[in-house]
Amino acid sequence: KDPQHKLVDLRFRDATGGQINSNWSSSLGEIRSYGFKSPPAKTMKLVVYLATPGAVSLIPFELKDIPLP
Repeated sequence: KDPQHKLVDLRFRDATGGQINSNWSSSLGEIRSYGFKSPPAKTMKLVVYLATPGAVSLIPFELKDIPLP
């Protein structure tokens, strides 16, 4: 459950910290599923990214007079 909506992302890492991409992912409400071509190594790690007050800042900005091709 994530009642305060702080979950930003989930990533998978190998033993050396390299990113492991899933073949597919799906979500239904609060349930997330990930699929891989083969069973993940026992050393695979799940990294959870959460929004915290010190990590997220909202900074207003405006773009004006930008020439487009």
